[in-house]
Amino acid sequence: MAVGLTIAGCSVATVTPTVTPHFIAKAGQICRRTNAEIESLPVPNDTPASEAGVARHSVIYASKEFKSLERLTPPKKLRHTYYSALGAVETLVNLGRQEVADYSHNRLPQAEVLVNRGQTLTATADTAMSALGLTDCAADPQPSAAA
Repeated sequence: MAVGLTIAGCSVATVTPTVTPHFIAKAGQICRRTNAEIESLPVPNDTPASEAGVARHSVIYASKEFKSLERLTPPKKLRHTYYSALGAVETLVNLGRQEVADYSHNRLPQAEVLVNRGQTLTATADTAMSALGLTDCAADPQPSAAA
């Protein structure tokens, strides 16, 4: 997979979810919308231009997701873990922007390094979001539309 940007959160802490149903519903709605947008993207072919285009749109969707999640107020007891997770989302968005630049300038080895870093960070992030009970935010959507 070349598009390394998949949004989730980050923290190695395991938390017993005591998140309010309202908070889970709001965060889930935001993440489901982003997941659907990413899944509606075409599967990139193996050209730098295609990879850059899909990554560019993924970054746009992920950035919107980050800003929306940032506006939510988690329960006080879970704020540290939640905001750590959002820090990972922000890092993934920034990695995605650099990935777009690298693909756009045909710097394929550099882009692949970023893809790998993003995948590692996403795995950690998924754990944190799941621990918070935010399973929709721990999903790993992939472009799946026919080009």
